[in-house]
Amino acid sequence: MDRWFGRGRERGWMVVTGASRGIGEAIMVRLAAAGYPVFGVARSETSLQRICTKIRRSGGRADFLRADLSTADAARDLATDIRRRVGRVEGVVVNAGHSSNTLFENLTPEDMTSEFGVNYLAPATLLHSFIPDLKKQGRGFLVGVGSLTAGVPFPGHANYAASKAALYCLFRNLRIELAGTGVNVNMVLPGFTKTKMTEALDFRLPASEPDEVAEALVCAIKDNKAFVVPGFDNRMALTLNRLFPGAFDFGVSLLGKYFIPGYADALDDRSPE
Repeated sequence: MDRWFGRGRERGWMVVTGASRGIGEAIMVRLAAAGYPVFGVARSETSLQRICTKIRRSGGRADFLRADLSTADAARDLATDIRRRVGRVEGVVVNAGHSSNTLFENLTPEDMTSEFGVNYLAPATLLHSFIPDLKKQGRGFLVGVGSLTAGVPFPGHANYAASKAALYCLFRNLRIELAGTGVNVNMVLPGFTKTKMTEALDFRLPASEPDEVAEALVCAIKDNKAFVVPGFDNRMALTLNRLFPGAFDFGVSLLGKYFIPGYADALDDRSPE
């Protein structure tokens, strides 16, 4: 931890997307507590102002920009605006996410494009925009909030899972491509988490709190872990899926509607034949 969170050097800003609530808010607070100036990005200016005020009152440094990160162009423009606003950025945490919470067959092409825009294209573009800066300064972090759905079936959320799998593959390859540059690449893969995005879903699975995910993310940065899966139940699900993929799929197909958040409702909304 001393190398990356230690004393004796000026820290650059840590940019956090989806920072106005839930996991993003928890990440902002946790990184600020570790001594980093944090820069939040989200659509809700009121919430961003509230979080930054709380951090400043605790002695931290915080700033924000309101932005709708749903397209690659928006992400590219945001990177330019952040450079103008704060100067040196030391890390980028891509956390913003969106799920339509329905069966794939019920999605429109616009729904599919929207999910991939928020969950993959915009974060990938933002990372791409800052990589040259981080490499030039020889130090930095690219950090992703992925999803357990990238590795295990999660019916009722197929397009969301596909977009998170794309982000997972990007991070896995970036960790190799950027090895030796001083830029660390880390990702946390949370399972079902109690957030504004999930509050309307009926769920019977154990659910993580945003603070647990934020703590796992900080541990991933601190220990330079490629991937961290918070929660014993989530790690067990991932392990069982890897060891017994056929049996895991069969179990999900048989019982998924009873415990996968939103799946039963999605089946009820199935498009007519």
